[in-house]
Amino acid sequence: MAEDARVEARRRELLAKGYPERVVQLGMTWAVNSAEGQAAYFAKDDLKKKAEFQAQFLSRYLEDASTWVKTMAE
Repeated sequence: MAEDARVEARRRELLAKGYPERVVQLGMTWAVNSAEGQAAYFAKDDLKKKAEFQAQFLSRYLEDASTWVKTMAE
């Protein structure tokens, strides 16, 4: 799944920069769960729209998670 690849790439990027693994994992979990929740809310019962929304939301939530990880590590 493309989302899994994006999450894994961001996770590796943050770990390579030296951020704590536990903090990075929490951020990635939050991003994925938030994207799934928002997609389900906006798509209602349309599975095709849900997948589209999830991909869109995930991009934003991965950015937000990265910011959070950096802040928590300071």
